Amino acid sequence: RSRIDFIIHLKDGPIYVDSKNQNEGGSTNEKLPHMTNKYSNQYNTNRIIVVRGRKKIPGHVLEHLDFIHKTRNIKTEIYTFSEFCNLLKYNQSSGVLDV
Repeated sequence: RSRIDFIIHLKDGPIYVDSKNQNEGGSTNEKLPHMTNKYSNQYNTNRIIVVRGRKKIPGHVLEHLDFIHKTRNIKTEIYTFSEFCNLLKYNQSSGVLDV
C-alpha cells in the first residue's frame, strides 16, 4: 500500500507531506487530486502538503484541488522547497492555492 512521503510531528499535531519534485513535463501533477483524496482518507486528515519541483502545477489541476477543498473540506497546500522550509522554520508561507 502506498504511503505519504513524510509525516512530520509538530507541537500542533502532525502534518502530512508528499514530495512531487517534477521538473519536466509529465503526468505526475495530474494525479494530485486523486492523491489528496487518498491520503486524506488514509490518514484521516483534511490538510495535505505537496512540495513541488520547478514545474508549475497546471491551472486545471489547481481548479480540481480547489473543488475538492470546497466540496470535501480537504485543503491541499502546494509549496516550493524553499517555501516549505520557511513554513517549518517560521510557520508562515503562502502556497500556490493561497495566492
